[in-house]
Amino acid sequence: MFIRTKKVEITMLQSELETLKTEQAYSNSTIQKFEEMDHELKRHITMLEKSLDEHKSIVRKREKELEQLKNDYDNNAKNYTSVANKCSKQDAEMNILRMENSSLTEELKLMRDNVQKCHEEQRRLRKDCDQALHYIHDGIPELW
Repeated sequence: MFIRTKKVEITMLQSELETLKTEQAYSNSTIQKFEEMDHELKRHITMLEKSLDEHKSIVRKREKELEQLKNDYDNNAKNYTSVANKCSKQDAEMNILRMENSSLTEELKLMRDNVQKCHEEQRRLRKDCDQALHYIHDGIPELW
């Protein structure tokens, strides 16, 4: 009976060994799948890290561009203010020049009126002189 018991034990142990071998094969297969997934995940992580580095580079580039745009905007705003101030000053100067021009135009008109009156007075005086000379000439023929 001892041998029989031992044979039964051996059979049970062999059965257990076969079960363990099957489980080990399944575990090895599962471990291999996990290792493959681990490898795939590491590859994916590497790709993501590379992509992240590229995006960081793009962000830094965009930040520099944005800073340059802000500087350009500030410079343009300063230039605009300067130009607006110059325009306001020139507008004021133009208004003064327009008023001076208007005043000079009025003064010129008055001078032309005076010159015209002087010419008319001169023509009248010449006419009077000519009449007086004709009168004198007609009255005293020996003067000529």
